[in-house]
Amino acid sequence: MTIEVFVGGWEHECCGPQYVVDQVVTWDLRANGDGHLWETHHLPENVVRTVTGRVMAIREIDGDGDPEEAGMVIARDGEHTYLVTLST
Repeated sequence: MTIEVFVGGWEHECCGPQYVVDQVVTWDLRANGDGHLWETHHLPENVVRTVTGRVMAIREIDGDGDPEEAGMVIARDGEHTYLVTLST
């Protein structure tokens, strides 16, 4: 199965790893009001599911919500949001 997960740069600014394409990850996920899944390690009370999968693609989402190619890495900064495709 393939799922898409949003990853906020703020989640990684202080302590998160830089995730890369082809890496196997285990993430705690939370759902926001519109049903999108978000990776979290700061909001454990909001976790709806834990998933293990391989990172297939990473796209940076700009301020207008348009995806741009982010390359291979999720950066540790608070300014960007990423949409990650996971193969589970």
